Amino acid sequence: MKKNYIQYYKLKIIFFLTFLLIQTNIHLFSQGGSYNPPDGRTAGLAGTGNALPGIGLWTWQRNPGFLHYIDSAHTKLSIKIPAFSGQALTNSLSMEDINFYFAKNAGKGKILSDKDKANLVDAFSGDGKMFLNTEIEYFSIAFMPDSNTGTFAFSFKDIFAGSAVLPQSLVDLVLNGNDSGKIYSFNDFELQSWYLRCYSFGYARKISMKIGSLKNLRVGITVKYIQGFAYANSKVTDSYIYTGAYNKLTGDLTAVTKASFSPNLNVNYDFDSTSTGQSGKSYSFFSSDPAGTGYGFDLGFATDIGAGFHFGMSLTNIGVLDWTNQPAQMVTKANFAVDDLIDKKQLDSLLNSMSTSGTFIDNINTGLPTALRIGLSCEIHKYIENFAGSLIVAMDIDEGFDNLPTNSTSPRISFGAMYYPGSYFPTFSLGVGVDQVGKTRFAAGLGYETKIVDFFAGTTDVITLFGGNNAMHFSAAVTALWKIY
Repeated sequence: MKKNYIQYYKLKIIFFLTFLLIQTNIHLFSQGGSYNPPDGRTAGLAGTGNALPGIGLWTWQRNPGFLHYIDSAHTKLSIKIPAFSGQALTNSLSMEDINFYFAKNAGKGKILSDKDKANLVDAFSGDGKMFLNTEIEYFSIAFMPDSNTGTFAFSFKDIFAGSAVLPQSLVDLVLNGNDSGKIYSFNDFELQSWYLRCYSFGYARKISMKIGSLKNLRVGITVKYIQGFAYANSKVTDSYIYTGAYNKLTGDLTAVTKASFSPNLNVNYDFDSTSTGQSGKSYSFFSSDPAGTGYGFDLGFATDIGAGFHFGMSLTNIGVLDWTNQPAQMVTKANFAVDDLIDKKQLDSLLNSMSTSGTFIDNINTGLPTALRIGLSCEIHKYIENFAGSLIVAMDIDEGFDNLPTNSTSPRISFGAMYYPGSYFPTFSLGVGVDQVGKTRFAAGLGYETKIVDFFAGTTDVITLFGGNNAMHFSAAVTALWKIY
């Protein structure tokens, strides 16, 4: 029992260190699409907002066509501040699971039963996926001189996003590595993160065209200038471990990391003894130099159908980012064969078998989280006589074209309903949708609307509020929109 425990414990440490070492080539990174965190209004609708009626700033960054919203012509100037949204989710372990499996008891590691091991491996079924997305919209403004001229808008915001994929085979090896005759592949392992600042300029207007029952047809475009301050991506390729008789392990591991950082973050790489290009200055919000820049744009159209239906379609985040400040590539490789993990010499040889080489490269090109967004909403109260208040129901379909942070090639479908009883009452929102790890989430939100300001707060997973340590999804968003005149 003691020997098996030591083997398990050391094996766990070694293989987690192997993949952590992929990132230790960089001395700094923790500083700071279709699944981007929603604002306070749409969070309570499970992110549903591609065709939601209202003042243009609410829906602009999902569909620029809705920036020019006919029914809100009485509001010519609006400002959105503050606006914060964030979400963190995983499909594998909750905080309670982490405490159960990894917390020490009287300074000693936990000995897992066969059932515990099976449950832990099953928790990573389909690979363990983790996502962290945060958006801070510092300022947004929209101005509509008149209905014929159209609507102009500007905003700037910061985006922090990251994701990780931990293969189930790694967990299986850690827990059941003594089984002979098995081959483990780690090629699905990936870490990616970035920190961006986006300046958006938008314009939308009504066009004189009638198509059947469609009316108030609007088109819009948003042009974006994007600064990137940090980027890192690590992928494991051609990496396998073989288990043989008598606990013998042989393996080949290869990991490639690409990264670029603002010179003001003063990141130094192990392979670079000269540290050329680093500014020696600390990071400053307004004056720091970006690591990369790029341009993007959104295209969208919106229309009303009959008295209370609204439809919209848009293509968002079309563009590229070019990372040019000391873009680096690091390759970590290991080739080893051990048969006794208790032998210190063999443990040392395993660790020493890892080698890392790095070099500066010309640049790193990344796309943007491009997505197709389709939305449909209906103002129910316009079809029911003497309806108390107003009720809007909506549906979204979002399809990403890549797997960059905040995006996914898995489609997102969501439904939402927003009810406003009338003057002096708050607005209530409910929604249901699928998150980035394929789980169904139930959303809820609360808002208060006045002649001067609309304030909304919501979460895309209301169960989180009651789940405690069992929760595997956290989401929160708050937004205030000021109606100047």
